Amino acid sequence: MFTALTDARAVLARWMVASRMLMVLSALALIMPMFALTPAAGPTVMGGNGGAGAGGAGGIGGPVAIPAARYARNIVVVTLEGEIAATTARSIKRRLDAAVEANADAVVIELNTPGGEVGAVLEICAAIKRSPIKNIVAWVNPDAYSGGAIIALACTEIVVSDGATMGDALPIQISMAGLNSLSEAERQKFLAPLLTEVVDSARLRGYDEKLVQGMISLGVELWLVESVARPGEFMFIDRNEYKLIFGQDPVGGQPVVPSASPIAGAPVDTSATQPEPRRDRRGRVIRPLGPPSSDTGQPNSPDATPFLPASPNLGPALQRQVNAGLSRASVRPVITQADRGQWTLVEYVSDGRGIITLKSRDLLRFGLAQPASTPAGTINTDEELKAYFSAVNLVRLNRTVFESAAAFLDQMPVKALLIVVFLVCLFIEMVNPGLILPGTIAGIALLLLVAPPMLVSLNYIWAVVAVLAGITLIALEIFVLPGFGVFGILGLVLLFGGLVGVVIPTGGQGLFPGDGSGSRIGTGLATFAIAISTAGVGMFLIARHLGSLPIINRLILSGTARNDDEHDGVATAAATTGPTAVAGMIDSDLVDARGVVIAPLRPAGRVQIGERIIDAVADAGYIPAGAAVRVIEASSFRIVVERVDDAGPGGAQA
Repeated sequence: MFTALTDARAVLARWMVASRMLMVLSALALIMPMFALTPAAGPTVMGGNGGAGAGGAGGIGGPVAIPAARYARNIVVVTLEGEIAATTARSIKRRLDAAVEANADAVVIELNTPGGEVGAVLEICAAIKRSPIKNIVAWVNPDAYSGGAIIALACTEIVVSDGATMGDALPIQISMAGLNSLSEAERQKFLAPLLTEVVDSARLRGYDEKLVQGMISLGVELWLVESVARPGEFMFIDRNEYKLIFGQDPVGGQPVVPSASPIAGAPVDTSATQPEPRRDRRGRVIRPLGPPSSDTGQPNSPDATPFLPASPNLGPALQRQVNAGLSRASVRPVITQADRGQWTLVEYVSDGRGIITLKSRDLLRFGLAQPASTPAGTINTDEELKAYFSAVNLVRLNRTVFESAAAFLDQMPVKALLIVVFLVCLFIEMVNPGLILPGTIAGIALLLLVAPPMLVSLNYIWAVVAVLAGITLIALEIFVLPGFGVFGILGLVLLFGGLVGVVIPTGGQGLFPGDGSGSRIGTGLATFAIAISTAGVGMFLIARHLGSLPIINRLILSGTARNDDEHDGVATAAATTGPTAVAGMIDSDLVDARGVVIAPLRPAGRVQIGERIIDAVADAGYIPAGAAVRVIEASSFRIVVERVDDAGPGGAQA
């Protein structure tokens, strides 16, 4: 009995062990696919980006786990392509709002830009940081130069495509003549808002502050060091920190990051094959460190760590400006002599002679970019992007046709052309009232001129009102009121003042000290001056040859039988001794002269007196073509006629 019971217990025990083993194996079968995506942990960069990818991202070249903070079922891709301007900032903010309304789990800003206006770049960065969607990833595909690099740093994470390039955000000045070189003293004036932005991004996202400074400032010489006590923890140091750590001047050599030209737009390596990432002496790949554990919260917080300039060129005044704008504490340790012997040298990174510009390999190994689960750690397709988030749905939000058109029309050369077309067509319509076509073209040109700034800000509405008021006053002066006095001068002032307001940026510009708005204002004034000069030449040529221009000469004398060689419109009047001279007569001789209307007077039109055709204004009402008229007033600026019963044959003079 005891033996049988013992055997039963043994069988039961074996059954229970087998059941537990089966349960363990089943659990392992469920868990193993997740562990299969998790590589061995690698070294970290002090101040390297963790964002949503920290605490699980591993080496490049192997599968990567999806951290919970990164996971997104529905993602929206917002494309940013081409030069960044105020219209770009408005478009990006509109699409970010659309993603919020659609309850997107994550937003990807796909960057392919040479940079652009400082004010617009900072507006986009602020919109990213204020967005209720916290999972906003920058996808450098393929280039994020200048302002594009600053926008990428503002995002939660950065991913890159093969051959991607990021950096070279040195402030430059662009005028009608092209790129202008700035002295270092002048350039420093532009740096304060940019340094504040990138250092704030570095502290928020966990990047190394001195590495990102090298993307926008000259003189940033850096070395990469590794902690002795915490192997795998890396940091970028400058020359002074090198001396504190190693007790001697740094050894020269060839930096691993070549000096970049200070002008954005360097050629891009489009090779699809990525070189193997550089590993530390233990064969581990640099991976990012987690972000700061807390946010100090308020601007000018007393808890905020002082700004740590990476370049000796950044003076005390500039440092004070940057400090005033920082609100977050730094995770980067302050190096002192007590750190001597605590770090080992890894490599010489940058010599400070140019602006740091990094390719995809260096962006990954320096911890700025997060590795994907592809062999090279890069993302080149939407499917790979979805895999990065483990996403189910991906939707692209591109610029609308209207936004693209507004961006095109907002370019200075296009604005100059529109001003020329507007002024020339307005001139033709006013000297030949009733043509309709020139006036219509002028109206379209004005609409295209004011549409882009009006889309950006209602601050431009005053310029539109000024232009319309100016046209109205000039028309009153020409067609209704005698002479050329207060109304005409005021109309010209309002017209040209409004056009200047349309060309020169206002709303959203000049909000930051040294943001380059002064340069843009100068460019706008130069554009306006060139447009006015060109329009003036066009008006002069048209006044001399209007009657002989194809199509227009038919519009001027439409429905009137005449010989083209006898009547040449404005050209005829301009060729005589005065603006109102007719067949050798002076102004006073025209009074009581009779003629016939060849272009309806509404109230202005054209009248044939003898063998000449002149511009005239009806004293009251409308006078149709073919009606007989008599001159009742004549001056150097205006001829007024009244309708009479008849005129001599062919419009003979009285």
